[in-house]
Amino acid sequence: MNGCEVQHSNPDIDSNLTLLNESYFKNSNGQWEKTSQSKDMVDAITRRIDFAKEHGARISTKGKNDTVIVRPLVVQLDSDSITEHENIWMWDVIEILEEQFGKDNITGFSIHKDEKNFQNPHMHISFVPCYESEKNGEIKCTISQTKFFKNPKQLA
Repeated sequence: MNGCEVQHSNPDIDSNLTLLNESYFKNSNGQWEKTSQSKDMVDAITRRIDFAKEHGARISTKGKNDTVIVRPLVVQLDSDSITEHENIWMWDVIEILEEQFGKDNITGFSIHKDEKNFQNPHMHISFVPCYESEKNGEIKCTISQTKFFKNPKQLA
């Protein structure tokens, strides 16, 4: 849109279709809004992390045990599901993810429609693994992906 040519390292991406991609972020009121710049997505993530820190979350940045503060999720549905729900499928997916991971923890997503070999659009979702609990009437937060995802060793 800015007259710049998009160069992708992924050979499956058709740069001519990149402008069909859409991205959304949660604004400061918690409402979904279409991004106008990539900073919108970063700001949504930062707001959630700041909330977690204000409510006691500690974030480690010391070596191999760094805290995962944003976890990407990728969702792709079959073409029949998308065709049947063409203009709402992405909102259905977001609603399910918000129920699963917490409404405020899903901070943004992009719908990719520019890959040659995939007939189906897919979504990249940003998820801040903030676990909220209440203690003595106060909200306490922990940033921990293991509160949401189990280690495969633990499942065996």
